[in-house]
Amino acid sequence: MTATSPSADARTVLPPGPHFALPSRIRYLRDPIALFAEARRRYGDPFTVTTTMPTVFTADPVGVKQIFTASTEHFRPLQMEAQKRVLGRSFTGHSGPEHRRQRAVMAPGLRADALQRLAAQMVDATLQRIRGWRPGAELDLVDEGMAIALEIIIRALF
Repeated sequence: MTATSPSADARTVLPPGPHFALPSRIRYLRDPIALFAEARRRYGDPFTVTTTMPTVFTADPVGVKQIFTASTEHFRPLQMEAQKRVLGRSFTGHSGPEHRRQRAVMAPGLRADALQRLAAQMVDATLQRIRGWRPGAELDLVDEGMAIALEIIIRALF
Protein backbone atom coordinates (compact mmCIF):
# COMPACT_ATOMS: atom_id res chain seq x y z
CA MET A 1 0.00 0.00 0.00
CA THR A 2 1.33 3.43 -0.80
CA ALA A 3 0.71 7.01 0.16
CA THR A 4 2.39 9.99 -1.40
CA SER A 5 3.80 12.97 0.37
CA PRO A 6 1.75 16.18 0.10
CA SER A 7 4.91 18.22 -0.53
CA ALA A 8 8.64 17.81 -0.94
CA ASP A 9 9.12 19.54 2.43
CA ALA A 10 7.30 16.67 4.12
CA ARG A 11 10.19 14.35 3.12
CA THR A 12 11.88 15.09 6.44
CA VAL A 13 8.95 13.58 8.35
CA LEU A 14 8.43 10.56 6.11
CA PRO A 15 9.76 7.10 7.04
CA PRO A 16 13.37 6.31 6.08
CA GLY A 17 14.36 5.10 2.65
CA PRO A 18 17.02 5.40 -0.04
CA HIS A 19 18.54 8.89 -0.08
CA PHE A 20 19.08 9.28 -3.81
CA ALA A 21 16.18 9.34 -6.23
CA LEU A 22 18.01 8.54 -9.49
CA PRO A 23 19.26 5.08 -8.45
CA SER A 24 15.80 4.34 -7.03
CA ARG A 25 14.18 5.36 -10.31
CA ILE A 26 16.49 3.14 -12.30
CA ARG A 27 15.95 0.18 -9.97
CA TYR A 28 12.18 0.82 -9.99
CA LEU A 29 12.13 0.58 -13.79
CA ARG A 30 14.29 -2.55 -13.84
CA ASP A 31 12.90 -4.52 -10.90
CA PRO A 32 10.47 -2.73 -8.57
CA ILE A 33 9.83 -5.83 -6.45
CA ALA A 34 13.55 -6.20 -5.66
CA LEU A 35 13.78 -2.47 -4.85
CA PHE A 36 10.85 -2.67 -2.42
CA ALA A 37 12.07 -5.91 -0.82
CA GLU A 38 15.54 -4.45 -0.24
CA ALA A 39 14.12 -1.18 1.11
CA ARG A 40 11.89 -3.07 3.52
CA ARG A 41 14.82 -5.21 4.74
CA ARG A 42 17.09 -2.21 5.11
CA TYR A 43 14.70 0.46 6.42
CA GLY A 44 11.85 -1.54 7.94
CA ASP A 45 8.14 -1.09 7.40
CA PRO A 46 7.05 1.54 6.46
CA PHE A 47 9.73 2.92 4.12
CA THR A 48 9.90 5.75 1.60
CA VAL A 49 11.09 5.44 -2.01
CA THR A 50 11.38 8.38 -4.38
CA THR A 51 10.80 7.64 -8.05
CA THR A 52 8.76 10.56 -9.37
CA MET A 53 7.82 11.75 -5.87
CA PRO A 54 8.42 10.53 -2.32
CA THR A 55 6.10 7.57 -1.77
CA VAL A 56 5.57 5.68 1.48
CA PHE A 57 5.13 1.90 1.24
CA THR A 58 3.75 -0.40 3.92
CA ALA A 59 2.51 -3.95 4.18
CA ASP A 60 1.63 -3.58 7.85
CA PRO A 61 -2.15 -3.98 8.39
CA VAL A 62 -2.16 -1.09 10.88
CA GLY A 63 -0.41 1.16 8.34
CA VAL A 64 -2.77 0.11 5.56
CA LYS A 65 -5.74 0.87 7.79
CA GLN A 66 -4.30 4.31 8.56
CA ILE A 67 -3.97 5.02 4.85
CA PHE A 68 -7.54 3.92 4.09
CA THR A 69 -9.02 5.85 7.01
CA ALA A 70 -6.92 9.03 6.80
CA SER A 71 -8.33 12.22 5.38
CA THR A 72 -7.98 12.16 1.62
CA GLU A 73 -6.51 15.65 1.74
CA HIS A 74 -3.24 14.07 2.95
CA PHE A 75 -2.64 12.27 -0.33
CA ARG A 76 -1.45 13.43 -3.70
CA PRO A 77 -2.62 11.26 -6.59
CA LEU A 78 -0.21 9.00 -8.41
CA GLN A 79 -0.17 10.46 -11.89
CA MET A 80 2.50 8.43 -13.66
CA GLU A 81 1.38 7.42 -17.13
CA ALA A 82 2.61 3.85 -16.65
CA GLN A 83 0.44 3.48 -13.58
CA LYS A 84 -2.57 4.90 -15.40
CA ARG A 85 -2.12 2.23 -18.08
CA VAL A 86 -2.05 -0.52 -15.44
CA LEU A 87 -4.50 0.84 -12.86
CA GLY A 88 -6.71 3.03 -15.01
CA ARG A 89 -8.28 5.99 -13.27
CA SER A 90 -8.44 4.22 -9.93
CA PHE A 91 -8.57 5.84 -6.53
CA THR A 92 -4.74 6.11 -6.60
CA GLY A 93 -5.12 8.67 -9.39
CA HIS A 94 -7.30 11.06 -7.39
CA SER A 95 -7.25 13.13 -4.24
CA GLY A 96 -9.82 15.06 -2.29
CA PRO A 97 -13.54 14.44 -2.89
CA GLU A 98 -13.11 12.09 -5.88
CA HIS A 99 -10.63 9.91 -3.95
CA ARG A 100 -13.02 9.88 -0.98
CA ARG A 101 -15.94 8.84 -3.21
CA GLN A 102 -13.99 6.00 -4.84
CA ARG A 103 -12.59 4.84 -1.50
CA ALA A 104 -16.12 4.67 -0.10
CA VAL A 105 -17.15 2.46 -3.02
CA MET A 106 -14.25 0.07 -2.33
CA ALA A 107 -14.41 0.03 1.47
CA PRO A 108 -17.33 -2.39 1.95
CA GLY A 109 -15.55 -5.06 -0.08
CA LEU A 110 -12.43 -4.76 2.05
CA ARG A 111 -14.12 -5.31 5.40
CA ALA A 112 -13.35 -8.52 7.27
CA ASP A 113 -16.90 -9.88 6.97
CA ALA A 114 -16.94 -9.32 3.20
CA LEU A 115 -13.56 -11.00 2.79
CA GLN A 116 -14.67 -13.94 4.96
CA ARG A 117 -17.61 -14.51 2.61
CA LEU A 118 -15.10 -14.77 -0.25
CA ALA A 119 -12.73 -17.12 1.62
CA ALA A 120 -14.05 -20.31 0.02
CA GLN A 121 -13.77 -18.76 -3.47
CA MET A 122 -10.22 -17.61 -2.67
CA VAL A 123 -9.19 -21.08 -1.57
CA ASP A 124 -10.87 -22.67 -4.59
CA ALA A 125 -9.21 -20.28 -7.06
CA THR A 126 -5.82 -20.89 -5.44
CA LEU A 127 -6.21 -24.68 -5.47
CA GLN A 128 -7.38 -24.59 -9.09
CA ARG A 129 -4.26 -22.66 -10.10
CA ILE A 130 -1.92 -24.88 -8.06
CA ARG A 131 -3.30 -28.01 -9.78
CA GLY A 132 -1.69 -26.77 -12.99
CA TRP A 133 1.77 -26.59 -11.43
CA ARG A 134 4.18 -29.41 -12.28
CA PRO A 135 7.14 -30.64 -10.17
CA GLY A 136 10.41 -29.18 -11.45
CA ALA A 137 8.72 -26.51 -13.56
CA GLU A 138 9.82 -22.91 -13.06
CA LEU A 139 7.13 -20.47 -11.96
CA ASP A 140 7.00 -16.72 -11.74
CA LEU A 141 5.21 -16.38 -8.42
CA VAL A 142 4.29 -12.76 -9.10
CA ASP A 143 2.48 -13.87 -12.28
CA GLU A 144 0.88 -16.80 -10.46
CA GLY A 145 -0.27 -14.56 -7.61
CA MET A 146 -1.69 -12.01 -10.05
CA ALA A 147 -3.53 -14.76 -11.95
CA ILE A 148 -5.05 -16.02 -8.69
CA ALA A 149 -6.01 -12.48 -7.64
CA LEU A 150 -7.61 -11.80 -11.03
CA GLU A 151 -9.61 -15.03 -10.80
CA ILE A 152 -10.82 -14.07 -7.31
CA ILE A 153 -11.79 -10.59 -8.50
CA ILE A 154 -13.68 -12.02 -11.49
CA ARG A 155 -15.52 -14.48 -9.23
CA ALA A 156 -16.36 -11.77 -6.71
CA LEU A 157 -17.68 -9.39 -9.36
CA PHE A 158 -19.55 -11.87 -11.55
